[in-house]
Amino acid sequence: MAREGVRTTAVVTFRAEPDIIDWYREKAEERGVKYQTLLKRALHEYMVIHGEGEALEERIRKIVREEIQDFFGSLQQQRD
Repeated sequence: MAREGVRTTAVVTFRAEPDIIDWYREKAEERGVKYQTLLKRALHEYMVIHGEGEALEERIRKIVREEIQDFFGSLQQQRD
């Protein structure tokens, strides 16, 4: 069990074409990080874009609706 506030990672094994791994290793070396770090970043970015992107879009729409309602509500109060 993970300690509270301590981030843990899962150990995952998967198969990928050598050219993919070679590309990530090359880019990682250029950046001075481990290639696994770049893979994690790519997976996280994909998750955010495709997994939580709709939720973010819906949150933005909700905020915009609330702001519009507040704006028109304040205009109505100014008229009264």
